[in-house]
Amino acid sequence: MWPLSRETVRRLIVRHHILVAAAVGGVALIVAWWAEHVDVRPRLSLAAMSVTLVTCGAYAVARAWESLRQRDIGIHFMMLVGAVLAVFVGHPIEGALLLFLFVLSTALEDLATGRAERAVQFLGTQFPAEALVERDGRRVVLPLPQVRAGDRLIVRPGDRVACDGDVFEGVSHVDESMITGEFMPRSKSPGSPVYAGSLNGEAALHVRVTRPAAESTLAKVAELVQSARRQKTRLESLIDRIGRHYGPIVLCAALVMTLVARYGYGEVWTAAVYRAIAMLIVASPCALVLATPVPILAAIATAARSGIVAKGGVYFERLATAQRMFFDKTGTLTTGRPRLARVASLDGTDASAVLRLAAELERDGTHPLAEAIREGCDHANGYAAQRASKDAREAAADIRIRAGMGVTARMGDREIRLGRCEWAAEVLNESQRAALGALLGDEASNGRTTVLLAAAERSGLLWFDDTERPGAASCIPGLRRAGIRRIELLTGDRRAVGRAMAERFGLDDEHSELLPADKLARIDEAVRSGEGVVMVGDGVNDAPALARADVGIAMGGIGSHTALDAADFVLLHDRVDALPGLVRLARAARRVMLQNVTFALAVIVMLAAWVALAERPILSLSVVGHEGSTLLVVLNGLRVLSRPKRDAG
Repeated sequence: MWPLSRETVRRLIVRHHILVAAAVGGVALIVAWWAEHVDVRPRLSLAAMSVTLVTCGAYAVARAWESLRQRDIGIHFMMLVGAVLAVFVGHPIEGALLLFLFVLSTALEDLATGRAERAVQFLGTQFPAEALVERDGRRVVLPLPQVRAGDRLIVRPGDRVACDGDVFEGVSHVDESMITGEFMPRSKSPGSPVYAGSLNGEAALHVRVTRPAAESTLAKVAELVQSARRQKTRLESLIDRIGRHYGPIVLCAALVMTLVARYGYGEVWTAAVYRAIAMLIVASPCALVLATPVPILAAIATAARSGIVAKGGVYFERLATAQRMFFDKTGTLTTGRPRLARVASLDGTDASAVLRLAAELERDGTHPLAEAIREGCDHANGYAAQRASKDAREAAADIRIRAGMGVTARMGDREIRLGRCEWAAEVLNESQRAALGALLGDEASNGRTTVLLAAAERSGLLWFDDTERPGAASCIPGLRRAGIRRIELLTGDRRAVGRAMAERFGLDDEHSELLPADKLARIDEAVRSGEGVVMVGDGVNDAPALARADVGIAMGGIGSHTALDAADFVLLHDRVDALPGLVRLARAARRVMLQNVTFALAVIVMLAAWVALAERPILSLSVVGHEGSTLLVVLNGLRVLSRPKRDAG
């Protein structure tokens, strides 16, 4: 189930069959040429040509029949018709040469594109086949599908982690490069999360499984990368639509050329048909068909090995032309782990009382600010012990979350609020509002995030610092060099905070005090302008904006299936400075796609003109020109796979 898919095995078998057919056909073709031109043995030449026609023709017949069953007159059918006609007009050795070169080039193309395919499929091969599990006091080795959530794994030094889980015993370093693209091992100790596919270092770890292997982060990433291969770019879809009608058009054109050459220019039938065969070969769109999927597949593989999951090739195409990028503040340009910096009362009461009540309101909160409040209260007041107190539990009742605003509760017959200053201030009295204005005026210039507790005699203001994410300072200039013209900030914080962030990072504009619906409206307005809009967020709170943008990029998706589902690109690591490399990779893939399409069309036009105008076109040169251009397109596409890692993130 894990190492290779059924499709991969089938492709390996087919690839070897093609190589064998090409090898046998090539040797037989050499013998046929020698027997005809050197030793003059007609029977041996005929027998050897027959071997080439049968071995190479069998593959062409099978693929042509498969295309015809799908009502598609494809490349294989056109090549087969050309070879058969060449035999009937008295040029069997050229018909055999056509089939041999066609099968050989197909095998070489398959080997070349297989490099990109293997890079994409590599993620799915990183699961161990079995795991060492401790059950009922005994250690047993189980096949991976039998490992369940809650099982205890023993991950020995040098072993790969079998499932996502949490360490409960042991200290070691774990290489997570397979998932995040980061080659620096991470320290793991009790309480640390570990992920399937990562490689354990110097000491054994005991891990409690949180997700079975089939539901792990690596399995999800591998599934998304595989599905990305099936999503076509707009250019590829256009070529496919044209391709459905291209075959019949070429066949009709070859028929018309035969009739014109015979009756218009007086060529004999054999010469006219010979010219039509050459036209069938040079007009075959092999190079055009491979012009776009190869560079896109290479880009998907390059991004995946750098810890960036792409949902499909169409998103590389959109990112390559994007001109405008929006950043959410929390979790992108900052770490998203705020720290309580200061607490002040609006009534002259003890600030610690304000902090204790705020912690009680946020006792079950999951927002980063809620965690910062609880941690700050733990440090200042020993709140961890206080939470067990029944009195504290009953201090605030009927606690409810107001989306985008904060928390409300009842204390006796009074409403208390904790959250956005403008909203919570609605229940303050006049003197408290005056005190609030003075405090905000004192602190507004430092760009800190503020939260207001409005609770009668225990009202107060809380300030938070959020640490700048490593690499954020270099990210913005890098994006500008990569071609992004306008970069803006979206935040729910006060305008002073947004302005300070925009100035610090050199952003073009900031939009502050936004609710999730406001962020969505800003993105919708930008998308309608047609500039090509990218939204960078945390993948959870920003899901609507990520979905509305032309390209949505979620940060820090490791361990988060929500982030993996929300965006078009997911950075499994927390390196915001990977974004310029991702943009460069998308632009490189698009540039190579356009090069390939232009080259393929130019070769078809030039060869077709040569066949139409030459006194006697040489069939073998037509074959070499056609197959050579196809191989050049494939090799050019694979250049994306060999780009420096910095250009992938």
